[in-house]
Amino acid sequence: MRLVIDTNRLLAALIRSGTTREIIHSNKFEFFTSEGALEEVLKHRALVKEKSGLSDEELETLYSSILLDLELVEKKDIEPFMHEAEELMKDIDPTDSIFIACALAIKADGIFSEDGHFDKQNRIKIFKTEDIIKLL
Repeated sequence: MRLVIDTNRLLAALIRSGTTREIIHSNKFEFFTSEGALEEVLKHRALVKEKSGLSDEELETLYSSILLDLELVEKKDIEPFMHEAEELMKDIDPTDSIFIACALAIKADGIFSEDGHFDKQNRIKIFKTEDIIKLL
């Protein structure tokens, strides 16, 4: 199953050992994310370090291990789908358009997210953590 993972799920995996991290490392799904999502994660590095209690080295090791389980979708591949995604999300949460466009670009089965804004659109299936656990 091909799933786009949103920034908040990536941050959750970095901040605490738990279900999200286990899901990412399970090798049961193909996870994809955008360059923009990784840029956003890096913007929050100090917060992640503080909340996780990890040293710089531990955080870097964890981040690298998570990246090994993700496939990066480049901006140039997402761009052709941005207009459609922006139209879909304009009255919901325009900042989430990138994940919709990413899912469209790779013909994903859905998006792994706990963000309730995605539930207000009907183009891309949204998988919550509990949905993923049922599939394991």
